[in-house]
Amino acid sequence: MQQEQHLTLPFEERLARLEEIVALLDKSDLPLSELLVLYEEGMDIVQQCRAFLQSAEQRIWKLQNGMLVQTTKEILHAP
Repeated sequence: MQQEQHLTLPFEERLARLEEIVALLDKSDLPLSELLVLYEEGMDIVQQCRAFLQSAEQRIWKLQNGMLVQTTKEILHAP
């Protein structure tokens, strides 16, 4: 599967594909050339998943920070 195809997959499907790749690599009964292709694909998926998780973490932080600021404003301006 091409890297571009992975970009359109949901995170969960990318993770499932990564698990498939790990299982295939663990069997190691494939020719070395195929193992290398699978390894490269797996590393691409890892990079994409890592970027997705970092983005999600930033979004969560912004949401939490926004709620904290709002709560602080409410406390400071409470009668």
